[in-house]
Amino acid sequence: LNLEKWQREVKACEHENALTLKKYQVARQLWAEQYSHWQYDAAEHDKKIQHAAVDIDRCFAADGGYFESLLTEVLQSTDWPRETLIAFQVEPERSAILIEVDCPELEDMPTSSVRLNAKGTEILEKEISQKAVRERYALHVHGILMRVAGIAFCALPFEKVIISGFTQRISKQSGYLEDKHIVSARINRRDFEALNFSNLDYVNPVEAFERFELQRRMSSTYLFQPITPFSA
Repeated sequence: LNLEKWQREVKACEHENALTLKKYQVARQLWAEQYSHWQYDAAEHDKKIQHAAVDIDRCFAADGGYFESLLTEVLQSTDWPRETLIAFQVEPERSAILIEVDCPELEDMPTSSVRLNAKGTEILEKEISQKAVRERYALHVHGILMRVAGIAFCALPFEKVIISGFTQRISKQSGYLEDKHIVSARINRRDFEALNFSNLDYVNPVEAFERFELQRRMSSTYLFQPITPFSA
Protein backbone atom coordinates (compact mmCIF):
# COMPACT_ATOMS: atom_id res chain seq x y z
CA LEU A 1 0.00 0.00 0.00
CA ASN A 2 2.79 2.38 0.89
CA LEU A 3 4.60 1.46 -2.34
CA GLU A 4 1.51 2.22 -4.45
CA LYS A 5 1.05 5.54 -2.63
CA TRP A 6 4.67 6.42 -3.18
CA GLN A 7 4.41 5.50 -6.89
CA ARG A 8 1.31 7.70 -7.28
CA GLU A 9 3.08 10.59 -5.59
CA VAL A 10 6.10 10.12 -7.85
CA LYS A 11 3.89 10.16 -10.97
CA ALA A 12 2.04 13.23 -9.69
CA CYS A 13 5.35 14.95 -9.02
CA GLU A 14 6.65 14.02 -12.45
CA HIS A 15 3.43 15.29 -14.04
CA GLU A 16 3.68 18.56 -12.11
CA ASN A 17 7.32 18.95 -13.09
CA ALA A 18 6.42 18.31 -16.74
CA LEU A 19 3.69 20.96 -16.55
CA THR A 20 6.10 23.39 -14.90
CA LEU A 21 8.73 22.72 -17.57
CA LYS A 22 6.12 23.18 -20.29
CA LYS A 23 5.00 26.47 -18.75
CA TYR A 24 8.63 27.58 -18.49
CA GLN A 25 9.30 26.68 -22.11
CA VAL A 26 6.18 28.55 -23.26
CA ALA A 27 7.07 31.56 -21.10
CA ARG A 28 10.67 31.50 -22.33
CA GLN A 29 9.54 31.36 -25.95
CA LEU A 30 7.10 34.21 -25.34
CA TRP A 31 9.86 36.25 -23.66
CA ALA A 32 12.24 35.52 -26.55
CA GLU A 33 9.63 36.72 -29.04
CA GLN A 34 8.91 39.83 -26.97
CA TYR A 35 12.62 40.52 -26.59
CA SER A 36 13.11 40.11 -30.33
CA HIS A 37 10.27 42.57 -30.99
CA TRP A 38 11.75 44.96 -28.41
CA GLN A 39 15.16 44.77 -30.06
CA TYR A 40 13.60 45.51 -33.45
CA ASP A 41 11.55 48.39 -32.06
CA ALA A 42 14.59 49.75 -30.22
CA ALA A 43 16.70 49.57 -33.38
CA GLU A 44 13.98 51.32 -35.38
CA HIS A 45 13.66 53.95 -32.66
CA ASP A 46 17.43 54.55 -32.73
CA LYS A 47 17.31 54.91 -36.51
CA LYS A 48 14.52 57.46 -36.22
CA ILE A 49 16.43 59.36 -33.55
CA GLN A 50 19.59 59.36 -35.66
CA HIS A 51 17.72 60.46 -38.77
CA ALA A 52 15.95 63.15 -36.76
CA ALA A 53 19.28 64.36 -35.37
CA VAL A 54 20.75 64.51 -38.86
CA ASP A 55 17.68 66.39 -40.09
CA ILE A 56 17.91 68.81 -37.19
CA ASP A 57 21.63 69.39 -37.81
CA ARG A 58 20.96 69.87 -41.51
CA CYS A 59 18.12 72.32 -40.88
CA PHE A 60 20.15 74.13 -38.24
CA ALA A 61 23.19 74.37 -40.50
CA ALA A 62 21.06 75.76 -43.33
CA ASP A 63 18.95 78.15 -41.24
CA GLY A 64 20.46 81.36 -42.56
CA GLY A 65 17.61 83.45 -41.19
CA TYR A 66 18.31 82.31 -37.64
CA PHE A 67 22.02 83.15 -37.87
CA GLU A 68 21.32 86.50 -39.52
CA SER A 69 18.92 87.42 -36.71
CA LEU A 70 21.62 86.63 -34.13
CA LEU A 71 24.23 88.79 -35.86
CA THR A 72 21.74 91.59 -36.51
CA GLU A 73 20.87 91.77 -32.81
CA VAL A 74 24.52 92.03 -31.79
CA LEU A 75 25.40 94.64 -34.41
CA GLN A 76 22.39 96.78 -33.55
CA SER A 77 23.51 96.93 -29.93
CA THR A 78 27.05 98.00 -30.89
CA ASP A 79 28.06 101.65 -30.45
CA TRP A 80 30.31 103.33 -33.03
CA PRO A 81 32.19 106.63 -32.71
CA ARG A 82 30.92 107.60 -36.17
CA GLU A 83 28.02 106.35 -38.23
CA THR A 84 28.97 102.93 -39.56
CA LEU A 85 26.59 101.10 -41.90
CA ILE A 86 26.97 97.34 -42.18
CA ALA A 87 25.36 94.89 -44.59
CA PHE A 88 25.94 91.14 -44.42
CA GLN A 89 24.72 87.73 -45.41
CA VAL A 90 25.49 84.33 -43.99
CA GLU A 91 26.22 81.11 -45.84
CA PRO A 92 25.91 78.30 -43.27
CA GLU A 93 26.70 75.62 -45.84
CA ARG A 94 30.10 77.24 -46.44
CA SER A 95 30.51 78.31 -42.80
CA ALA A 96 31.07 81.84 -44.07
CA ILE A 97 29.87 85.36 -43.28
CA LEU A 98 30.00 88.00 -46.03
CA ILE A 99 30.18 91.56 -44.72
CA GLU A 100 30.15 94.96 -46.44
CA VAL A 101 30.99 98.04 -44.37
CA ASP A 102 30.21 101.57 -45.49
CA CYS A 103 33.19 103.33 -43.96
CA PRO A 104 33.34 106.97 -42.87
CA GLU A 105 34.92 109.42 -45.31
CA LEU A 106 38.41 110.84 -44.99
CA GLU A 107 36.86 114.30 -44.81
CA ASP A 108 35.09 113.24 -41.60
CA MET A 109 38.35 112.76 -39.73
CA PRO A 110 39.58 115.49 -37.33
CA THR A 111 42.45 117.56 -38.73
CA SER A 112 43.84 118.72 -35.41
CA SER A 113 44.94 117.34 -32.07
CA VAL A 114 44.17 118.79 -28.66
CA ARG A 115 45.97 118.75 -25.34
CA LEU A 116 46.04 120.59 -22.05
CA ASN A 117 48.68 123.21 -21.39
CA ALA A 118 51.35 122.62 -18.77
CA LYS A 119 49.18 124.11 -16.01
CA GLY A 120 46.15 122.07 -17.09
CA THR A 121 44.06 125.22 -17.35
CA GLU A 122 43.72 125.59 -21.08
CA ILE A 123 43.04 123.34 -24.08
CA LEU A 124 45.56 123.75 -26.86
CA GLU A 125 44.64 122.78 -30.41
CA LYS A 126 47.22 122.03 -33.09
CA GLU A 127 46.76 121.29 -36.77
CA ILE A 128 48.23 117.98 -37.89
CA SER A 129 49.67 117.08 -41.26
CA GLN A 130 47.62 115.57 -44.05
CA LYS A 131 49.66 112.39 -43.75
CA ALA A 132 48.77 112.17 -40.06
CA VAL A 133 45.08 112.65 -40.93
CA ARG A 134 45.28 109.86 -43.49
CA GLU A 135 47.05 107.62 -40.98
CA ARG A 136 44.27 108.22 -38.50
CA TYR A 137 41.76 107.38 -41.21
CA ALA A 138 43.57 104.15 -42.12
CA LEU A 139 43.67 103.10 -38.47
CA HIS A 140 40.01 103.96 -38.06
CA VAL A 141 38.87 102.02 -41.14
CA HIS A 142 40.92 98.93 -40.35
CA GLY A 143 39.84 99.12 -36.72
CA ILE A 144 36.19 99.10 -37.78
CA LEU A 145 36.69 96.09 -40.04
CA MET A 146 38.59 94.21 -37.34
CA ARG A 147 35.92 94.94 -34.77
CA VAL A 148 33.10 93.83 -37.08
CA ALA A 149 34.98 90.63 -37.96
CA GLY A 150 35.47 89.92 -34.25
CA ILE A 151 31.79 90.50 -33.53
CA ALA A 152 30.85 88.13 -36.35
CA PHE A 153 33.17 85.38 -35.13
CA CYS A 154 31.90 85.82 -31.59
CA ALA A 155 28.22 85.79 -32.54
CA LEU A 156 28.22 82.90 -35.01
CA PRO A 157 29.98 79.50 -35.05
CA PHE A 158 31.38 79.97 -38.56
CA GLU A 159 34.94 79.48 -39.81
CA LYS A 160 35.38 82.33 -42.28
CA VAL A 161 34.60 86.04 -42.58
CA ILE A 162 34.88 87.81 -45.93
CA ILE A 163 34.80 91.50 -45.10
CA SER A 164 35.15 94.54 -47.35
CA GLY A 165 35.13 98.23 -46.64
CA PHE A 166 34.03 100.84 -49.16
CA THR A 167 33.69 104.58 -49.35
CA GLN A 168 32.00 107.04 -51.70
CA ARG A 169 33.97 108.89 -54.32
CA ILE A 170 32.98 111.05 -57.24
CA SER A 171 33.39 109.14 -60.48
CA LYS A 172 35.46 110.94 -63.10
CA GLN A 173 33.35 109.21 -65.73
CA SER A 174 29.88 110.10 -64.48
CA GLY A 175 30.39 112.87 -61.95
CA TYR A 176 28.23 110.98 -59.47
CA LEU A 177 29.15 109.53 -56.11
CA GLU A 178 29.96 105.85 -56.44
CA ASP A 179 30.91 103.15 -53.96
CA LYS A 180 34.61 102.30 -54.16
CA HIS A 181 36.11 99.47 -52.13
CA ILE A 182 39.40 100.26 -50.41
CA VAL A 183 40.01 97.17 -48.24
CA SER A 184 38.89 93.55 -48.56
CA ALA A 185 40.00 90.49 -46.61
CA ARG A 186 39.29 86.80 -46.22
CA ILE A 187 39.78 85.91 -42.57
CA ASN A 188 39.86 82.40 -41.13
CA ARG A 189 38.78 81.99 -37.53
CA ARG A 190 42.05 80.28 -36.61
CA ASP A 191 44.11 83.21 -37.92
CA PHE A 192 41.90 85.76 -36.21
CA GLU A 193 41.96 83.95 -32.87
CA ALA A 194 45.76 83.82 -33.06
CA LEU A 195 45.86 87.56 -32.27
CA ASN A 196 46.89 88.42 -28.72
CA PHE A 197 43.61 89.79 -27.41
CA SER A 198 45.10 90.33 -23.96
CA ASN A 199 47.50 92.87 -25.47
CA LEU A 200 45.42 94.68 -28.09
CA ASP A 201 46.92 98.06 -27.26
CA TYR A 202 50.00 96.92 -29.16
CA VAL A 203 48.10 95.55 -32.16
CA ASN A 204 48.07 97.92 -35.13
CA PRO A 205 44.91 97.19 -37.15
CA VAL A 206 46.53 98.30 -40.42
CA GLU A 207 49.39 95.84 -39.96
CA ALA A 208 47.19 93.13 -38.44
CA PHE A 209 45.26 92.81 -41.69
CA GLU A 210 48.46 91.75 -43.42
CA ARG A 211 48.11 88.44 -41.54
CA PHE A 212 45.02 87.68 -43.60
CA GLU A 213 44.32 87.19 -47.29
CA LEU A 214 44.14 90.84 -48.25
CA GLN A 215 43.16 93.09 -51.13
CA ARG A 216 44.44 96.63 -50.51
CA ARG A 217 46.22 99.35 -52.46
CA MET A 218 47.52 101.73 -49.84
CA SER A 219 50.66 103.84 -50.21
CA SER A 220 53.26 104.40 -47.52
CA THR A 221 51.56 107.76 -46.86
CA TYR A 222 48.16 106.07 -46.36
CA LEU A 223 46.59 107.01 -49.68
CA PHE A 224 43.98 104.45 -50.71
CA GLN A 225 43.28 103.42 -54.29
CA PRO A 226 40.12 101.52 -55.29
CA ILE A 227 40.38 97.74 -55.32
CA THR A 228 38.28 94.79 -56.45
CA PRO A 229 36.96 93.12 -53.31
CA PHE A 230 36.88 89.40 -52.63
CA SER A 231 33.68 87.84 -53.85
CA ALA A 232 31.72 85.05 -52.18
